[in-house]
Amino acid sequence: MKSFWPFISASTFVRQSPYSHHISSKLLLLRMTFVSVTCEIANLSKSYCELSGRSEPIIADVILGFVEMGFNFNKLDSYIKGMKHTHLPNLQPQQQQKLYNMLAAGTKQPLPPHIPQHLPQFPDPHAYVRTPTHKQPIIDYESVREKAAIQKRDIEKALTKFLAKTSTTHNLFDSDEANIFPYI
Repeated sequence: MKSFWPFISASTFVRQSPYSHHISSKLLLLRMTFVSVTCEIANLSKSYCELSGRSEPIIADVILGFVEMGFNFNKLDSYIKGMKHTHLPNLQPQQQQKLYNMLAAGTKQPLPPHIPQHLPQFPDPHAYVRTPTHKQPIIDYESVREKAAIQKRDIEKALTKFLAKTSTTHNLFDSDEANIFPYI
């Protein structure tokens, strides 16, 4: 529906124009002009809105955008009253996206009174309540001894493997397969 409204607007403009038989061949160009002017007015309105410290434009920002583009609002009343206008069809309401909350855990907490209501709600409690950021250190004697023994064994194994691969080896057997037993 996004790309369809400029075509309808351009067609309506052509149908209302007294020169409709001359303009109908230029419908694509007219549509592109409508899109370009509309986008430029929207950008100007957004700029005026941000200049005023707001996040959403109001009608005054849009009017300033029109004025910046060079539109004369003095003739707008005579244009509205003088011509028979064809109204554009109403836009069809878009379907609301369904929110799937299948993995919700716990109950959501309401915002505290000092937080404004226009801010987003808190996420599910499992995202921030008791989320461990590090492991608790192991402090009992048996676990520390066991961990030290495992580390010592791993270091000896890695050093043995390193030496077997980097140093010269003495073969026990005279054969062509010199590296068949690198750990002996």
